[in-house]
Amino acid sequence: MNSFKFQTFDMLRSHWSTMLLLRCTRWIECCSNLGSNN
Repeated sequence: MNSFKFQTFDMLRSHWSTMLLLRCTRWIECCSNLGSNN
């Protein structure tokens, strides 16, 4: 039971880190696009 809970937490953590990474990448792309336009 404990190992299962830990596995789920690890899966959620990796999912969150991936989402954050994608969000940061998109934010950087938006910023660079704005900078190149100006």
